[in-house]
Amino acid sequence: MDISKNLKEMKQVTFKYGETKYALGRAFAHNEMLNALATYMDTYLLNEREVEALEEFQRIIRDDLEIEESNVQTLMNELDELLR
Repeated sequence: MDISKNLKEMKQVTFKYGETKYALGRAFAHNEMLNALATYMDTYLLNEREVEALEEFQRIIRDDLEIEESNVQTLMNELDELLR
């Protein structure tokens, strides 16, 4: 058994795991931003211009969240491949 090869494989798995956890954390953060923004919009009376601006901000966050979700899925698939 080649110890060097095993260590290299373990390093790859560890790196991929960390990368996946980081992407997942970013996705959670985007989701929390959406929830906080929705709560803010429901709690405070806003004029039409503010509502439009906040809705645009929500759209941007949703777009970023979709990207993060895709990144997490890709990284998890790569991690699964490394673990096989």
